[in-house]
Amino acid sequence: MRILRKWIAEEGVAQGRLLFYYAGECYDRQRYAAAARGYAKLLEQPSGYREDRLIACARLAECYERLGEPGRKLGALLQSFQYDLPHADFCCAIAACFHERQEPVSAIYWYMQAVDVSSRDPGLRPVPMACRTWLPHARLSLCYAHLGNWEQALMHNTKARDYLPNDPGLLANRQKLEVVVRKEMKEREERGEVSPRK
Repeated sequence: MRILRKWIAEEGVAQGRLLFYYAGECYDRQRYAAAARGYAKLLEQPSGYREDRLIACARLAECYERLGEPGRKLGALLQSFQYDLPHADFCCAIAACFHERQEPVSAIYWYMQAVDVSSRDPGLRPVPMACRTWLPHARLSLCYAHLGNWEQALMHNTKARDYLPNDPGLLANRQKLEVVVRKEMKEREERGEVSPRK
């Protein structure tokens, strides 16, 4: 931090990679307000490395989360689309914003986007493996359960368990979902909506 401050003093202004590193130091030291100012300033600059800008968007969103500013967090995540096609971690984070706002339909849309882009090469910026595998399916299961769409909830639980077959939370949710799906199927059979299972 001392070295960066010295460089900034010599340059007279923090910009480009220097600003990126300074904001990163603030972020690592949990000085989230200072980090947010640095990343926001970096994103205002007309040029820069694509990966730096994507990292800045992700970290800016985390800073706003820590600072209790969910609206600005969502804005920082959406800003990433100015620099590249959607990445699975950004889609999951956007979905989580809607999930927290009790908007499951919007959350489902963004978790599905994460699933759709999960196999795309993210380039030089590492994307957490969870966002490219089990996480969107586990969250989709919860969203569909919230909407009472038990079969979709169970299907996505199964897809999440393809990656984490022994996860206690997923296994517990599977048991609950199977009970509800069986009960719902039985009620539909009794109403004559579907043929009884043999």
